[in-house]
Amino acid sequence: MDLHSANQFTAHDGYASSSNLYMEQLPYVDRLWLGEYFDYNGTGPEYWLVELSGIPFGLMGEMLEGGGNPWRGMVFGMTGRAPAVDNCPLWEFWAEHGLEQAQMHGFWDPQAPVRTNHPDVLATTWISGDRAVVALASWAEETVHVSLNFDAGSAHLASLPIEAPAIRGFQSAVSHGPAETMTIEPQRGVLLTIGF
Repeated sequence: MDLHSANQFTAHDGYASSSNLYMEQLPYVDRLWLGEYFDYNGTGPEYWLVELSGIPFGLMGEMLEGGGNPWRGMVFGMTGRAPAVDNCPLWEFWAEHGLEQAQMHGFWDPQAPVRTNHPDVLATTWISGDRAVVALASWAEETVHVSLNFDAGSAHLASLPIEAPAIRGFQSAVSHGPAETMTIEPQRGVLLTIGF
């Protein structure tokens, strides 16, 4: 079952969180569409995690209002709702790099294998064998320059090639050296492949 809800945190709706409002139905739901009237650009990552993503409930989520924010969405494994948004380029990237079989480690995971050196640029990593895909998204108010930090268990990734492959409508192709900084604009991000 698909659960679709608008943002109920309004005076008209009694300031109710959509997740709390429908929590008793969540065991019967396989995906969330908490989309209409949500502010994808003016809310913090904690809000995204709890109010939008479905991750605390073991559910996938999709974005609606204005198509969402595709870079921030990727940090939570989310895309806009098709067919309102053309997700084919991102889905093709997912399939080509095996994200459906990879293990996802979000920025909220204390054992996250990859982080950035900037507190407002968050990273989610999908590990597949000795390779990784990393989604970065910015909550910083200005353009920032970031580099990747690898935990001890993933130190081998630091010496592998880092690429931002071309994804239509999402990003242009760029190669990065292991210690090279990346420029991330406000409300945007990048998808990186490591070791592919």
